[in-house]
Amino acid sequence: MNTLESERQIYATDGNYFLCPIIEKDREHFVNLQIQTKGRTTLFLNPHFKDIMWNQVLQGKDKTFSILDIHGNYYGTIELRNLSGKTPEIGIALMEEYQNKGLAYKVIKMLIKETCSKREIDYFLIRILSRNSHSKHAFEKMGAIFIRQESSFFTTFMNEFNKITKNLDRIKEKDKIIKQMQNLIVEEEIIYQYILLPELFI
Repeated sequence: MNTLESERQIYATDGNYFLCPIIEKDREHFVNLQIQTKGRTTLFLNPHFKDIMWNQVLQGKDKTFSILDIHGNYYGTIELRNLSGKTPEIGIALMEEYQNKGLAYKVIKMLIKETCSKREIDYFLIRILSRNSHSKHAFEKMGAIFIRQESSFFTTFMNEFNKITKNLDRIKEKDKIIKQMQNLIVEEEIIYQYILLPELFI
């Protein structure tokens, strides 16, 4: 048994890479990944939200796995969301230095094979922001099938937040929170939805 196997629970492995449920030890790496993918405005750096966001990662209904090698080096995360049905969603984020090296395909294959060995899955849902052309290309190369598009989460959230707080001017730091949330919206983005069939990887 190697050190990683003695220290961590392992969800899936191909012998070179390991998908392990995220733990407190991964927090710094995870926050750095959020900075790389979302910039310095990520809510993981906001003193009002950072602990809430992190606790949601650790204890939420979604399953977040750290991508590690046998030495415990951190490569990114992969998530399984909406696990109650037969069409869970996959989300993946890799550290910049490990992108464009075929790693995404390897870890997605590991995740799909292990998940399908435990339960019946019709297909996996993928959501990709319109500005993320790299992910769009990578998933299309894997055989993902485009099905629809929708408004981005942040656009929808801000619309609802503004409606709810419209007449509540005394909310503490309301304007500051609104400004920070608006900074997260780089443009009026849309989300492309794809499906990924398990048989492509099994």
